[in-house]
Amino acid sequence: MINLINKILFYTKVVLFLVAFSFVLYITLIKMDYSSSNLLVVLPMFIPFFLLLILIVFGFFLNVGNNNFLYNLSSCLAFLSMIIISIRTIFDQNIIPYPFKMNINFFTFQEVRIKILLYLILIGDICLIYQDKKVKIHS
Repeated sequence: MINLINKILFYTKVVLFLVAFSFVLYITLIKMDYSSSNLLVVLPMFIPFFLLLILIVFGFFLNVGNNNFLYNLSSCLAFLSMIIISIRTIFDQNIIPYPFKMNINFFTFQEVRIKILLYLILIGDICLIYQDKKVKIHS
């Protein structure tokens, strides 16, 4: 039963990761257009996304790091919180009228939290992959 829940949470984690990435990319591109900045300024926001994508693909094909219930659940909750932050940024009505009808300042304040969540998931994924490799070597 726990293996089935882990599989469901793993695939939910992947879907939520893709949705969170697309929301953050959309808002960041609009923010970049609004502030007339270049791509190098917003690139550090996507470094943890790309590293996490590599580790998710690595874990998917080699089947390492996917069988931890707590990690999969916390990853789903973290990606869900990123989606909620992005949805609030897009649909916030209590703002000064911007040309994009989006609360860019709220997202700017939340970027640090998003980065922290991504780096914590990244560290957890690396630890689980290392632990799975270590267990498989000793078995």
